[in-house]
Amino acid sequence: MTDFSLYTVRPYFHAKVFATPDGVDMTAEPDLPEKLQIIFKGVSDPHGAAVYLTREAVRSPWSSDERFTNVAYDIFIFHHNAEANLFFICSSRRHAQLYTRLAARFVPGRPRQLSNSSINRVLNDLQAAEFFSVGMRKRNKLGRIESYRMIAGPSADRAIQETDGRLYDRGHCFGKALEAGNQITIGVSTASKVWSNTYDRIPELLEWCNALAAKIASGRNPRTGSRLDLLSAGQELVNVPAGVIAMAWAAEVYLDPPPVFFRREDGTVVELNLLDFDLEIIESREGNVSFALTNPEITWYGEFSLGDGDLFQPASDNEPEIAIHRSNEDVWIAEYLNEESRAFTAPISPQSKDGAIIPCLIISSHLVTMHSKRLIGMRREWILPEKSCQAKMADPFSIGCRIVSWRLMRQWSSVMTVRAKWRISSQFTKQMPDRA
Repeated sequence: MTDFSLYTVRPYFHAKVFATPDGVDMTAEPDLPEKLQIIFKGVSDPHGAAVYLTREAVRSPWSSDERFTNVAYDIFIFHHNAEANLFFICSSRRHAQLYTRLAARFVPGRPRQLSNSSINRVLNDLQAAEFFSVGMRKRNKLGRIESYRMIAGPSADRAIQETDGRLYDRGHCFGKALEAGNQITIGVSTASKVWSNTYDRIPELLEWCNALAAKIASGRNPRTGSRLDLLSAGQELVNVPAGVIAMAWAAEVYLDPPPVFFRREDGTVVELNLLDFDLEIIESREGNVSFALTNPEITWYGEFSLGDGDLFQPASDNEPEIAIHRSNEDVWIAEYLNEESRAFTAPISPQSKDGAIIPCLIISSHLVTMHSKRLIGMRREWILPEKSCQAKMADPFSIGCRIVSWRLMRQWSSVMTVRAKWRISSQFTKQMPDRA
C-alpha cells in the first residue's frame, strides 16, 4: 500500500485509557489476533502515536467455497500522552480483553485502566450539559431483580432523583454540552472508555486525546450542572486499609463460574468450577492482605497489595498451578485475579462495643490506579448488632453490598449472602459481642 495516505482515514472518536506510570514503548509490535494481517504500519515519535491497518479473511459460515469469503478491515491507533502518563487505544474492534492484550505489549508491567472518578474528569469545563443516556449501578447487591438501571431520552439526566444518589453509583453516561463555545458530544463508561459521536482525521483524534489527558491529569472533580452530579463516581483512597475481613468474587462469577483445572500428585487432571473454591482471609494489615483459595484437595496462597508489580501475587514460588479457562484460553490463577474484579470488606474501626455501629468498607480491587497507588470505589456500610436480629442502618439508603443484615446471618463468625459465604478472621470475631 505504497500509495495509501492516512489523510483518507477518518476514525470514530472512541478511546480506551490506561495509566502508564513507567512510560510506553511505542516501537513495540502489538499482539494482534493471529487472523489479523497487518497491511499498513506507521509510527510517529514526535506525536507519540502508532497506526496499524489490518485485514482479516472470514469464510462464510453457510458455504465451504472459498469464493464466499468476506474481507474485514480494522484500524488500531495507539497514542501516548507523556505529560499525563496516559495511553490511549482507539480501535475499530472494541473488546475488553483485546484492549488489555494490546496494551500489554506497549506498557511495562500490567496495564491498568483508570478509576471511575478519574475517567469522569473528562466532563470538566462543560456548559449546558444534557445527557441522553445514563447508567446507574446499584449499591445494594442483594436481590436479583435489578443491578444496573439505564435511563434514555432527550433529557434522561432530569429523571435522576436525589434518592438515586443514595441507592446508585454513576455508571456510563452520554450526552451533549458546550465546550469553549462549541457544541460537542461526550460519553464516559466505568470501563475507562471515552467517546464522542465524531469522525475526523487522525491529527484531530490525537488532539482530542491530549485534551482529555489534560482534564484527567488536572485532578479536578467535574460539576456538569446537570442532575448527573447527584450520582457519585467513587472515592479515592491512598492504600489498602487494615482489618480486611472478607473477600468475594465479582458478580459475573456467580452467574457463570469459569472452569478450573489443576493436577493431583498422581498426575490426574481435576476439573471444577471457581465456586468450588473458598476465599479466606489469612492475615490483613495496612497495605497488604494475605488470602487463600481453598478446596478440599488443593490450597493456593496469595497476597494483595498496591506495591510495585501486580496487585495479586502468589505468596511463594512453590504455590500449586491452578488454571482458569476464560474466553477460549487458559490463564493461571494469579493472572486471572489481576484481570478480573473482586471485592474486599473491612471494618473502618475494629473496636466495637455492644450496640455500637460497625462501619464496613467495600473495596473493588479492579478499580486500582497504579500510577497513583490509590483504591477507588470504597463504600461505607453500617451494621448494628442486636438480639432482635434487626439491622438498624445509620444511613437507611446504604444497605449492605457484601456484609448484610442480621436476618441473613447465622453467627458472628459466618456472614451469609444470597450467593456466597465468607469466614471472618478470628481477630475480628473476637471483638464482636455475643449474640445470645
